[in-house]
Amino acid sequence: MENVDQIIATIGGVRKTAAVLGIAPTTVQHWKTHNRVPAWRQSDLTAAYDHAVSQKKAA
Repeated sequence: MENVDQIIATIGGVRKTAAVLGIAPTTVQHWKTHNRVPAWRQSDLTAAYDHAVSQKKAA
């Protein structure tokens, strides 16, 4: 998988990622800044990333 910054960019940016996951944009920005996502959030982020990639391929 790509680094956190690339994953967030693929999903649509900090605000879009936060909206998709139902969390605060500041939380996603923290992940981006530190290039680290808590283990318990990784599956949610992976699912959002996979969905974004499949949407881009379908377009």
